[in-house]
Amino acid sequence: MYVLCLPTCPDVIHELIATEAAIDKLGRRGIAAEEAERLPRNRHTILPNVRGPEGPRHQPLERRVVIGSTDGGRSLTLVVEQTVDS
Repeated sequence: MYVLCLPTCPDVIHELIATEAAIDKLGRRGIAAEEAERLPRNRHTILPNVRGPEGPRHQPLERRVVIGSTDGGRSLTLVVEQTVDS
């Protein structure tokens, strides 16, 4: 899952855009891409990625964790990052 946001304000999500790989991963977890893409319009929290660049399952520090509710009230946790074209 990738995020479009302002470079100077990485903790504001304007739009979630899922890659093909992200859509496949969401589908394996029973989550529709449209459901995930609506998450920023509902109540949500954005946190830094706590895994960071070290350890066996490291991830880039630019990634954020988004925790929120869908339109139907389902709770989701997504790892997102800023896209190149933002």
